[in-house]
Amino acid sequence: MKFIDAWDSIAKENKLLKFLVMGLSLVSIFLCVVCLKTVSRDPLVIERGCFSKATENVGASVTDSEIKAFLKEAMDARFSTSAINTSFLSLKQKEIRDREQKELIGRNMKQTVLVQEILILKDKIEIKADRLVSVGEIRSAFSFMLKVKIERSDRTLDNPYGLVLAEVELIKKDGER
Repeated sequence: MKFIDAWDSIAKENKLLKFLVMGLSLVSIFLCVVCLKTVSRDPLVIERGCFSKATENVGASVTDSEIKAFLKEAMDARFSTSAINTSFLSLKQKEIRDREQKELIGRNMKQTVLVQEILILKDKIEIKADRLVSVGEIRSAFSFMLKVKIERSDRTLDNPYGLVLAEVELIKKDGER
């Protein structure tokens, strides 16, 4: 083999290798971009049930429907005697709940709260609810309005809403003390 022919074949191989390196570099850059886009997307959440479906991903913000669902569970946790999960309550509300429940148990009473309506306004949240109090087989129902304040917290398994009931205040009607 002549020196010129050998040099020509080496030059052709170098051109082919340069072309392959450039092509593979472009493919690897493309795959890195696709991988980064995939990683930055919100996760796909599948709701399990009789009919599985993909749920809407709402991100970190809290919607009005989530607030309403949270308040129904939080009111039950705050006032109902049979409530178990108190992770929706702040420490202050847990202390108040414990005192009220000890007083009710001391009087052999049970209490349940049924939320009728939730009004979410810009600066406050009002709840219209019915309080069912029972002593043995005797039951009484009372209507009352509450003004509540909620605070953000971390979403956990016990508290998937990421909200905590911080303050509950009874709204007194005109003429009441």
